[in-house]
Amino acid sequence: MDAIKEFCCQFGELGRLNGIVTIPANESKPDVAVILVTAGFTPKAGPFRLYTLVARESAKKGLVCLRFDLGGIGNSEQLDTGKPLSVRTKLDIDHAVKFLKNEYGIKKYVLGGLCSGAEDSFIYARHDPDVVGVFLIDGHAYITRGYRLRLIFSRKLVKKMGRVILSKLRLLPLIKHSNESSLEGDQSGLVDYKQLDIEDSTVILKSLLSREVKLLYIYTAGMSDKFNGAKQFNEMFPKIDSKNLITLKYLPRMGHVQIFEEDRKEICGAISNWLEGNFVYSG
Repeated sequence: MDAIKEFCCQFGELGRLNGIVTIPANESKPDVAVILVTAGFTPKAGPFRLYTLVARESAKKGLVCLRFDLGGIGNSEQLDTGKPLSVRTKLDIDHAVKFLKNEYGIKKYVLGGLCSGAEDSFIYARHDPDVVGVFLIDGHAYITRGYRLRLIFSRKLVKKMGRVILSKLRLLPLIKHSNESSLEGDQSGLVDYKQLDIEDSTVILKSLLSREVKLLYIYTAGMSDKFNGAKQFNEMFPKIDSKNLITLKYLPRMGHVQIFEEDRKEICGAISNWLEGNFVYSG
């Protein structure tokens, strides 16, 4: 299934939220929809159009996908500015869910995103029983004893540091361009948020697993100050039984924002395969 259709949409109070729906071109009625939650200050296309790629690949697999701008970002209006950001974000995602229910009759949802979009998806999923999956790109991570040991004793540490330095030098022009063109004057970086405390993420994770929500965690080298090995997830949550509901993908050769096309394709492929394996139903 390769053919897809895309539509602009507005929803929420007075149509204040702006998004794009990507759907399979045939007349099938998917059981599950994917909602991509804004990453930091970037609009619905995602950093370097990552969300666009994920949305289109999801539709090719037979799923409906909505990517939209949270209030105050991109083309979406912001209301109730006196309320905490967490409350406004939950309300915006609520509107996205209701829009898909009303327009497409879909009753099950997968939420996901990069960085703050990952955290917002994870937090929202706890409160909505219709969420059946969450994927997190560089979401919450916590330094463990294993992290420190790997950092100290890695024989490749010097080589890695050299590669990082060369990589940063090579990417400086692109990073400068990104900061100037994508943030429209914001000086705090592409994504700037306070991640969940481990106590809070543990409570939410247990709650989701008790509902058999499936989770995909993707970590890149952009999280190397907190995460540096595929074993670390179990180190962070040693008392949690994953029930085979958690998939981990560790990609230490790419950055937090996937500037290069091959990196975006790899991230998208990991998400697309996970979606197809868990939420695309035949018949």
